[in-house]
Amino acid sequence: MKRFRWIHHFVLMLVLASCVPASQPAPPDTVRLQLRWLHQSQSAGFYAADLRGLYAGQGLQVEMLEGGPQVDLIESVVSGQAQFGIANPDQLIVARAQGKPVKAVAAIFRVSPAVFMVLADSGIRRPQDFAGKVVQVPPQLEVTLNAVLARVGVPLDQITRVNLGTDLSAFYAGEVQVWTCFVNAQPYRTRQEGYAIDLIYPDDYGVHFYGNILFTTDSLIEDNPGLVRRFVAASLEGWGWALENIEEASTLTLDYDPGADLAFEQQFLETSFPLIQTGHGPIGSMSPEAWQHMYATLDAEGLVPAPIAVETVYTLAFLDGDR
Repeated sequence: MKRFRWIHHFVLMLVLASCVPASQPAPPDTVRLQLRWLHQSQSAGFYAADLRGLYAGQGLQVEMLEGGPQVDLIESVVSGQAQFGIANPDQLIVARAQGKPVKAVAAIFRVSPAVFMVLADSGIRRPQDFAGKVVQVPPQLEVTLNAVLARVGVPLDQITRVNLGTDLSAFYAGEVQVWTCFVNAQPYRTRQEGYAIDLIYPDDYGVHFYGNILFTTDSLIEDNPGLVRRFVAASLEGWGWALENIEEASTLTLDYDPGADLAFEQQFLETSFPLIQTGHGPIGSMSPEAWQHMYATLDAEGLVPAPIAVETVYTLAFLDGDR
């Protein structure tokens, strides 16, 4: 009888256990990433992290917000509209000096894509030749132009600067002799239209800036460092995959912009490769020396609103490997 009761009790326990619902996995953390520009391959690593399940593997659901000229990249993150963003290092330094609690967590472009484009038959071979010339420069690249001219001893009043947007007709006609742009964008279009060009790199003249910087806020770092670490890890893994699979990665843009030009997107990634994977440390790595150089360059031009400790602008806490 006791044995029967024991068996009955055991069966009852099995039945009751089968009625208990299985524990559900925790829902993913939803975060938003403010992109710097419209959807294109400059965000390919983030697309890869999303579409290849790297964010999901870190328990994240990521929404990507398009950027562009009308978007205040810093304010989007500071206001909480997005938890992460992409911006230039000079934007972050200036914002920090203005009291905005933003902090860099990884450098996607460890060499700035900024270049000076000239027609091959212009006779312009170096920045010293810019004196007396008309130079196109968008607002976000004025710092680079000013720093290079200061390095080579060309006073700013010896050039005529204009901002013509993306219309290159004056450049093709020789009315604008120097076009400040990004190496992975306008040069491709210009060559496609049949013009021979030369490129002059700021790095060759001692102006070393990072490009796209992944950043967040002090409060998110303090309140949820685990989320920051997971997001950074998945994002950089996505960038690693994109650079190893450029042709396939360039097609990911179509998931966000079906009208994208695949030839342009592929050359964008190919041209960006040495700017992202420089061969010095892992993807995303930053150095205190580079940040100090960028801060000193901005400060020398009087562009830092108030003195700050440059160490407050970035953190290496979420990066792995030698830096």
